[in-house]
Amino acid sequence: MASSNKVKSLTIVQSLHAFPPDMGGIETHAYNLCLELAKCGHKVIVHTSKHKDCAQIDDELKRAGIIVKRHFSISIPGFSSVKIFPFLCIWLALENADIYHSHGFGSLVPFSTAFASLIKRKKFVWTIHGIPKLNGFKFIFTSIYSLFATFPLLVAKNLICVSDSAKNGLPKFAQQKSTVIPNGVSNVFFDQNQKFEKTSKKNDIFKILFVGRLDKSKGIFMLAQAFNSFRKKHDSSLSYNGPDEANNKQKLLQYAKENNFCIEFSHLPMMHMPNAYAQANVTVLPSDYEGFGLSIIESWASKTPAISTCVGIAPQFFKYVFNEDAHNFLFHDEKSLIKSLEFIHSLTANQVEDYCKKAKDSLKDYSWKNVTQLTLQVYSCSN
Repeated sequence: MASSNKVKSLTIVQSLHAFPPDMGGIETHAYNLCLELAKCGHKVIVHTSKHKDCAQIDDELKRAGIIVKRHFSISIPGFSSVKIFPFLCIWLALENADIYHSHGFGSLVPFSTAFASLIKRKKFVWTIHGIPKLNGFKFIFTSIYSLFATFPLLVAKNLICVSDSAKNGLPKFAQQKSTVIPNGVSNVFFDQNQKFEKTSKKNDIFKILFVGRLDKSKGIFMLAQAFNSFRKKHDSSLSYNGPDEANNKQKLLQYAKENNFCIEFSHLPMMHMPNAYAQANVTVLPSDYEGFGLSIIESWASKTPAISTCVGIAPQFFKYVFNEDAHNFLFHDEKSLIKSLEFIHSLTANQVEDYCKKAKDSLKDYSWKNVTQLTLQVYSCSN
């Protein structure tokens, strides 16, 4: 089946609450998708929020054929993806778009995009990167959001879900027009030159890495508690890489101080992440929920083992790659997390290399080029 880019060059509007240099799973997905769409000869226009450090990356994207339009937005404390964009619907409707494509369940941007698509009578596609599972006040917000989300779900001609778990969280009518297209892994993770070498010498520090937002739902406190037990038996370190959007860094620092250990914090750009993964002994994804869990495959692509709660693609991926050994890489609470860390720590350098080779070989189909071709097929669907 011929790809649509050989038939017609499309003008594709991508809309989302944040975009690089802001970093996260949704931002990474949209960024790489836009690059590949531009390579296919399509005109790509991104509508997103302003960022004080965006000049360099916006210039680079412009040279790649991608126009980024940034708008004033009002952030809602405690909700990283909830931003109010005054007049966004008007800005979107002014575009001469063939496709309107929005990202993120929990964001308000898909509502404006759906309205714009109706005004212009153009196709609206919505990528669902995961269904939030929140508690307390946030649960009330999510419940209200899910009710009103019926509107963009109905307007969308097609829905893209990054995993089966994301699809299964949707209403039945939405599942029927959903296509599962997984996230991809950027070539920078495969092409990084550093060799993965880990030994079991007692003098080596066992480095544990977390990549993601410093949000309670990401399991950051469970990880700190598990590390506090693990470090008492093993010379180890704990590093968090990601934005702090709810002042949780101070809470983690306070917990570490009370228990006499240190935590390292960073917020590295994408280009530095392959090196960050490669320097770790294990990447931990302790989230309560994930649509996909991009750090898992990025870590394995960088030849560093990753372990995860049973969220997103993790159960499926580990079962596919490691068969009966999959349980060693999955955990559900603090106790089982420590057990998984102990397992990784017990591996010899050769065993680690073998596991990494199996995982990396299985990632060959997780390319952004493949993701983009599948997305183009969704764009070309007549329904």
